[in-house]
Amino acid sequence: MASVGKIIRARRESLGLAQHALAELSGVAVSTIRNIEGDRVEEARTWRQIERVLGWAPGSLEAIREGEEPRSILPDDVLCVINKARRSLMEQMTRAEMVAEDASRTIVTLEEMLEKAHAVDATRQSEKSEAEIAWLESRLLAARDARPVALEEARESATAYLDFSIIWEATADDLARGVDLASSGLADRTCAFIRHLAGVVSVFDLDLVLHALRNVISLEGWVRIAKADTTGVVRSRTERESFHPSPEKSPQPATGKQILLPIMVDKDELDEIDPEDFAAVVNSLTLEARRMLQFILDVQRRERERGKRVYLHARSTRNSRNSDGEMR
Repeated sequence: MASVGKIIRARRESLGLAQHALAELSGVAVSTIRNIEGDRVEEARTWRQIERVLGWAPGSLEAIREGEEPRSILPDDVLCVINKARRSLMEQMTRAEMVAEDASRTIVTLEEMLEKAHAVDATRQSEKSEAEIAWLESRLLAARDARPVALEEARESATAYLDFSIIWEATADDLARGVDLASSGLADRTCAFIRHLAGVVSVFDLDLVLHALRNVISLEGWVRIAKADTTGVVRSRTERESFHPSPEKSPQPATGKQILLPIMVDKDELDEIDPEDFAAVVNSLTLEARRMLQFILDVQRRERERGKRVYLHARSTRNSRNSDGEMR
């Protein structure tokens, strides 16, 4: 009988997951993962949860025991992207929860300090104690204003992680059963799965997942999924020539907000190239240019958001230091 533990460990490592990462994504204790990989657990209620993270179809662990190969529902590189997205959402949730907890602790601490300051001021009134009370009151007011924002961010990040996890688990089970992910009842869910991915992975990783799903969803199915998309994320990806290649299609003239980008070629070489081959090259270059432009736009957007957060943090720190200086 094959060692289930060794095969699970090899699969986990091939997907770039540490034991604690597999435990987090599957909702299983790290000690249980260790015991399973050490072949110290024969049966577990958490088998299916582990199979989903490893990208295996239901019953794969039983198949391994019988000397058969487990059945993977998607290519390894696609599963790595999905697991990375889940871990990214989990980390966002954890950070948001820590910020919310810090905000609550800060309020409690400031309230205690303010209570003590009032007690001191009652025994010996002075300008210094009054200034300290005013400073503490301003800090407390700011902390109380910040707490609802932190709690809302924590709630939203937790909802995003749970929603994506639930959607992926259902999608993984349907992929294993060969269910049409673009049927009338599932198009909305598949569309939501893609939108969640688009929010946390790179353009190239998203394309990797879409091209893998292209093999299990028909063209008509993608049309249904695109109709369910209210953000345009799915349509912008699935309407490209690289997604539904058409060799006969020639470059179209620019219209509307499009612009023409010149391509420098040698005239003598151009005369020797077949027009259809040249059209195919131009189409390919156009698609790569669009991919690169989208990647640059995504990077710039993230940099603007990061710059905004840094500015707000610096301004908050500066205001805090000014208040400290005034109190002294």
